[in-house]
This record gives sequence, C-alpha cells and structure tokens, in this order.
Amino acid sequence: MPTCGARFTRTARVFTAGCTVTELALDCGVLVNGEKEAPFAELEVELKRGFREETDAIGLLLSQAYGLHTEHKSKFQRSRELGAK
Repeated sequence: MPTCGARFTRTARVFTAGCTVTELALDCGVLVNGEKEAPFAELEVELKRGFREETDAIGLLLSQAYGLHTEHKSKFQRSRELGAK
C-alpha cells in the first residue's frame, strides 16, 4: 500500500470555442499519507489546442464566479506535506 498519494475520481469535459479546445477536469477525493487523510476538490483548466488567452479567460471566469484559487503544488506534494503536520 502506498505511504502517500491521492485517491480521487475525475470527471472531465472538453469544450470547443472557435479554434480553441479546452478541457475542464474536476478531481474529488482524498490526499493520503500513512494514517492521515485530507479531502480535496480541484478543477483543472487545460488548453488542448488553440489560444492560451481563451483558456485563461475560462479559468478567470470560473475563479471569480466560484472563489477558486490557483494551486501550484501537485497532489503528491500536498500528500507528502500532510505527513509533516
């Protein structure tokens, strides 16, 4: 059994607007480190093809509408830090 990592379910949708293709992926689950667990939910906005500005605009719109913030750490990094708490 892994000592740290994440268990989650991903729901993904692809959106096309003009020449730009954007994937939205919602991950819901728990970060795990030994006996410690922490729930998480994150929304990834990924440019698949086209113009970065259009994908960034989608991310900004969602961020403002739902109070989301950018997470720069990976799930693995966050699960490792969970063990240090």
